[in-house]
Amino acid sequence: MASISSNNNKASTEQQDNDEQEVFYFAHQPTLEPVTSRLSHISNLTDVSTQKDEESILEDEKTTRRLSAVSDISNASTVHELEFTPEQESDSYGWFIVLAAFLSQVVGLGVMQDYYEQHVYGQESATVIKLSLVGTLGNFALNVFSPFVQILVSTIGIRSSVLLATILSVAGLELSSFTSEVWQLQLTQGILFGGGGSIIFYIGMSSVQQWFSHKKSGIALGISTSGSCFGGLIMPLIITPINRRFGISTCFRILGGITCILYLLSGFLFKDKTTTPSHKKASDEEAGSSSAAAAAAKDVDIKPVETTEKLSLKKTLLSPFKVIQFDVLKDVNFILWCLADIVIELSYYTPLFFLPSYATSLGLKDTKGSSLISITASCNAIGRIFAGMIADRIGHINTVIITGFLAGCSAFLIWTFAYNFVSLVFFAAIFGFFGGAFVTLGPSTTAIITGMDRFKSGYSLFLLVTMVAMFGPNLAGALEAYFTTHYNQEPYLTYKLFTGVGYILGVLVMVVLKWRIHRGRLFSKL
Repeated sequence: MASISSNNNKASTEQQDNDEQEVFYFAHQPTLEPVTSRLSHISNLTDVSTQKDEESILEDEKTTRRLSAVSDISNASTVHELEFTPEQESDSYGWFIVLAAFLSQVVGLGVMQDYYEQHVYGQESATVIKLSLVGTLGNFALNVFSPFVQILVSTIGIRSSVLLATILSVAGLELSSFTSEVWQLQLTQGILFGGGGSIIFYIGMSSVQQWFSHKKSGIALGISTSGSCFGGLIMPLIITPINRRFGISTCFRILGGITCILYLLSGFLFKDKTTTPSHKKASDEEAGSSSAAAAAAKDVDIKPVETTEKLSLKKTLLSPFKVIQFDVLKDVNFILWCLADIVIELSYYTPLFFLPSYATSLGLKDTKGSSLISITASCNAIGRIFAGMIADRIGHINTVIITGFLAGCSAFLIWTFAYNFVSLVFFAAIFGFFGGAFVTLGPSTTAIITGMDRFKSGYSLFLLVTMVAMFGPNLAGALEAYFTTHYNQEPYLTYKLFTGVGYILGVLVMVVLKWRIHRGRLFSKL
């Protein structure tokens, strides 16, 4: 027992010594914890440094991409040429949109004024001026209502807007059949019919531009805008016999029926590009990604941004400025384009108004004077399609410059010296062929300047700003009266010079516009 106790005491003493040695060992290691702390701190610094290096690399990559994008833009033809093509390439259905736009522009009522002057109200100067305001108010409505049409389409959609256009235009024609005063015609045929035409014109031109890429938009717009020229050829063949046999009231009612059919057919064909079946899958994927982003935003208590194409009627009425991007009016290039179009368009209408009367002043029959307008319209239709084809090859702005220059030269070099029917026919053909190209390429040129993201607002504001150009014949008439009275100038010479000067000035503004966009490269494609 004593031996066992002795051994236990010895083991206990040894264990105590070992414990004291461990305590002594750990108590005399003061540098381990600081070293570990330093190592941890160095590791953290390394991680932070690595993270900063990664962020710096990412920032460098972003900077490189920005510089590359700037380089691409500087080397491109125009700032918006890189993004001119719509997001979705055009498909075969786009040609049905072209057909719809063509049909919607066929109905024209210019020949009605001549019938009113000869058979209803007479040809006194005051009456003629009042009747001319009917067509002027129609063109005025076509342009001035464009921003409101943009709001309307974004609110109720394309087809509902076309239905409203049909109701307004048909009502205007039907009510015109009951008029007995000129001011009533100004309200019905002018404002009401013109308001409906404004809706369907804006929808047609903007839809064609959105459905076609840059390489095809020229020919598509050429075919679409030739509808008005085609209408100028066939509508007199329909209206004149009806007026003679049944009277003007019946003629208005028949025209209302024709307008209803053409507009409804156009409305059936018009379709928003984003709703086509071929792009449904892409839309679904975008919707899925938007839902995922919204869910992620909800987890971090951030409200996702709501993006909808159509605005509610209440929000649109209360805040229409959110629909129209007025910042395009601050773009100097856009202002130059509007100025060029105004100057050219002031001159464009002058021969169309005064060429028949000039022919009769030379002793020609009134039928020959009317035939000059038919020749101009037919060549205008062909010329618009041709201008669209050429624009797809050499550039849209280049085509406006070239055709405008040739139209101005035709006024200076042909009309100025035209004193017989043959020379007048030659002028009507040349001017008609080249003179209307700027109308055809208006939407595409606007899109080049504004970009497709601001095209709808740009085009509606473009139509609004350029509405002053419809008073070109009035301005030319005032100048003609002044110079013939005070300077005994040759009759109609003012009209000839006014047409030529307007086109040449417009071309010069277009050259300045191209200089600004292409930074001095005047012979490049644009």
